[in-house]
Amino acid sequence: VHADQTLFRGLSWKEEDEAELFSEKMRQAKSKFRFARKQWQTVRKSDEADRKAHGPQTLDEHLKEQYDHIPPEGVEGAAFAQKRPGRITTKKTFDLEENNMSEEGGLLDLSHRGNSTTRKLLVSNSNQITEHCHAAGLWAKGFNGKGIKVALFDTGISLTHPHFKKIKGRTNWTNENTLNDGLGHGSFVAGVIASQSEECKGFADEAEIYTYRVFTNEQVSYTSWFLDAFNYAIVMKPDVLNLSIGGPDYLDFPFVQKVNEVTASGIIMVSAIGNDGPHFGTLNNPADQMDVIGVGGIDYGDRIAGFSSRGMTTHELPYGYGRVKPDIMAYGQQVFGSRNTGGCRALSGTSVASPVVAGAVTLLASTVPANKRKQILNPASMKQALVHGTSPIKQHGMSIMEQGNGKLDLMGAYSILKNYQPHASAIPAAWTLHRECSNNYWWPYCKQKMYADAQPLILNTTIVNGMGVVGWFKGPPEWVPGEHGDYLDVQYRYSERLWPWSGFLGLYLRIKSEASSFNGKVSGYVQFIIVSPPGEGELVNRESLVKVPIEVSVIPTPARERRILFDIYHNIRYPPTYIPRDNIDIKNDMLDWHADHPHTNYHDMFNNILTAGYYMEMLTSPFTCFDAKQYGALVMVDPEEEYHPDEVEKLAHDIKNEGLGLVLFAEWYNIDLMVSLKFFDDNTRSWWTPPVGGANVPGLNDLLRPYGIQLGDEHLMGTAKIGTMANIPFKSGANIANFPKGGTLLQGNFHTGRSSYSNRSPAHTSYPFMGWVQPKDHTGRIAIYGDSNCLDSSHATGSGGCTNLLDGMIKYVNSGVMQPAISGGAVPLVQPYTNGAQPPMRRQDVDMTGVFKTDKNVKPVCGVNDNVGTLNEVPASRGTQGDMVASSFTLADLPVVKEEVLHLDTSVRPSEGVSVEEHEVRQAEEEEEEMSQSEEAPSLTDPHEIAEAARKEHDPRIIGPLTVPNMKDHAPLNNVRASVADAIAHHAVERTHERERERAQVYSHEEAVPSHQEAVPEYAVPSYEQHELPQQIQVPKEDQDIDF
Repeated sequence: VHADQTLFRGLSWKEEDEAELFSEKMRQAKSKFRFARKQWQTVRKSDEADRKAHGPQTLDEHLKEQYDHIPPEGVEGAAFAQKRPGRITTKKTFDLEENNMSEEGGLLDLSHRGNSTTRKLLVSNSNQITEHCHAAGLWAKGFNGKGIKVALFDTGISLTHPHFKKIKGRTNWTNENTLNDGLGHGSFVAGVIASQSEECKGFADEAEIYTYRVFTNEQVSYTSWFLDAFNYAIVMKPDVLNLSIGGPDYLDFPFVQKVNEVTASGIIMVSAIGNDGPHFGTLNNPADQMDVIGVGGIDYGDRIAGFSSRGMTTHELPYGYGRVKPDIMAYGQQVFGSRNTGGCRALSGTSVASPVVAGAVTLLASTVPANKRKQILNPASMKQALVHGTSPIKQHGMSIMEQGNGKLDLMGAYSILKNYQPHASAIPAAWTLHRECSNNYWWPYCKQKMYADAQPLILNTTIVNGMGVVGWFKGPPEWVPGEHGDYLDVQYRYSERLWPWSGFLGLYLRIKSEASSFNGKVSGYVQFIIVSPPGEGELVNRESLVKVPIEVSVIPTPARERRILFDIYHNIRYPPTYIPRDNIDIKNDMLDWHADHPHTNYHDMFNNILTAGYYMEMLTSPFTCFDAKQYGALVMVDPEEEYHPDEVEKLAHDIKNEGLGLVLFAEWYNIDLMVSLKFFDDNTRSWWTPPVGGANVPGLNDLLRPYGIQLGDEHLMGTAKIGTMANIPFKSGANIANFPKGGTLLQGNFHTGRSSYSNRSPAHTSYPFMGWVQPKDHTGRIAIYGDSNCLDSSHATGSGGCTNLLDGMIKYVNSGVMQPAISGGAVPLVQPYTNGAQPPMRRQDVDMTGVFKTDKNVKPVCGVNDNVGTLNEVPASRGTQGDMVASSFTLADLPVVKEEVLHLDTSVRPSEGVSVEEHEVRQAEEEEEEMSQSEEAPSLTDPHEIAEAARKEHDPRIIGPLTVPNMKDHAPLNNVRASVADAIAHHAVERTHERERERAQVYSHEEAVPSHQEAVPEYAVPSYEQHELPQQIQVPKEDQDIDF
């Protein structure tokens, strides 16, 4: 197994002068053995009864059982999915580009644009990060971090490290028996924040340092370790918390909700945005959360680092649109900090940029007088000071999705914080899309001008509330028209409660039909009032008026054949379920998690297709929700979702009667290959296996069946030779199995790998991979290509040539004429084509419950309110990973909780015209009726019945069949903790374990296998005591003396 097959990343940093201790082959061997040994040890930690029942199994037998199908050394690639132990994280700085230094020793620019890389020698007069950030201006005023407590969730630190004055507390939450930093990451992060060394001076050397060791020396961590450490941090109440870690799983609910709880307690959390740049849609969690300050990286030339992850957030897709992130950029390349043994060194990565901001935050916090900190300092006020005090990035052409709100300006933030009064504000503060498009800052919003009768332009605005941890909109937002503002129709969706410290405001902008010939600027602003409870010593609610200016450019509505509708509604990506990568050759990223959106990993395609003269709109709802007469083509790329029968019928009608064209870029689907992609995740203690391949071919075949078209299950690799066009890499694509008479097919020679690359066919075989047809008696046309990777900027396999292919396919469905550059060598069909094989079937060995949002028994729903949401509003039909169930609710809660997780208002109000007394009588009668029904209802003991009952009650936290993460092994509490905190933390941990044991009793013995994981072998299922389910729930009566 090659080292680059370790696909899940840990910490985000790189040591430039790391000594080479072993040869590459020795590294590979050690990596393979450690991974195998860890898996074996995890699986063998079953109870003694299971062990006896299944008999002894040696490590050699386990290795043979698990790794027999891995190709030998020298064979390129492997379909087998390997995951390093611990919580899923992404690229660490160890994995950043090698050779970051020039031969002359100077710093190199690694800025990336699209698929190109440029390298320039940068000039830097100093490696002192504090000089670049002008920290001396605040030091001169007497501020140095004194009185501020900083928590570092990292790899620990040595108590005797010479660079630090005030190491006040160290705790260890791992399974290693040490508090020290054996890796060097934690020491470096601490040094950037608080080092007193003149060689690598930190921002705030008088700050108090508290280290929480949550990563081992092998860079492994678990969700359960973080939960314990977070609980302890809440008790200890640090002012600032730095997390130089990240991962793609924003649906790791226990982790995400605990982060919310940490910030709700007033702790300012700073986190690295990730090292998965220059690709878009690669923001890491928790930095992508609204209540966390997410930090990207730049170099000393004010250029965005090539490794820095790009926006937008993908929580909200495919229902609407993501938010702007990162929040702020800071120096993250060749930054000097402390070694774990003393001395200094230079490192790069966004987890270097994160402590730069955390150090600045610590220094800024110390500028607030101690007697006012409680009233002024909180996660929202600090984010407002940082974001609204930024300075622009000097690098031309960098969009808001790349640079966020700009570069850290320490003195600018200080000037805001010095005169700060609690208020609410918006991020971005204004959407001036008309004014600032020349420098590409507002890409992708201003890349395409607005016009009448289009899909809505969605602006997902973050509301930051410095007045309190909880707030709400006093009333609906109001559109105040400016210049030609009456042409703009503005709809809203917003958080019912802003918690913690923040919420969202979704703005849906449409140009009215009466402006179909208008050409010019439309402007105005949206205004609203945010309300929070009174502050300390106050008697009335706090209120803040917020105005968000909007400017857009409008053009006359384009002709139908120039308008393209891009389907994002039917795209699924990790983490709602385990969706494998589209290109199996990409061994360093096994998950499809970049959102498959024209503004993320398809951004080059988006730019190129607009340059070709088209207009692309996003479909965020089912096929039943758009008017086909408005569009020349519906474009589908790599769809994984299912299709409602009404959608199949509607699309058939549109193609037959309305002249709609369908352009499809498909992907591979092969059950043998999917089975080989399973892996054991020791964080959730379960096997994960994908429910679909690169695309949902069985679902697509349902959609294509009315036209006599079917895709096959061959997994094709090679090069597509299309007419006179340049050859296009064909990576993990699908073959065409059936095609109707009158159509045209292109065939090519490919090799196949039906289960893994060790079984890849050595010889090339001819397969149809592209076809186009106008079905008989239809006014519309269809064009299909078997692979989507050439459109994917993340894989960089030649999107330019593939954009020309897409252009040609769109022109065909509009005109009926395929360009000669494409049609050369194609074969017209005088008889229907079939390869005689059975069409691929859906997986029968996994439970698909919760994988797809499409419920074929429920009519599709349209409407603006279905489009935009936040993390806590992901529809209850979506699947998730096993560890999401370790949240703080019990089995008794499952069937009855209906409110969204963040909604605080659970009261029941009297209806209009009903007195309080009448309301109480009705409520009592309803409660009595519910109690009688619960007594008559049969007791639910089957786990599927319980989960189904919970779903029927629309509990947003119950997404699918649940499993229990392995949280039995926790590091002992350290003796440096206070006795009271020790007792509280123990109680919290034990209560968490108790709840998990209750859930484990119900959910650990499911007969069906969840879609994102296979059943754990019996010997790996934990054994817990049996607990009876509660038969009824006593509901306390509502207080009537409180204004709810």
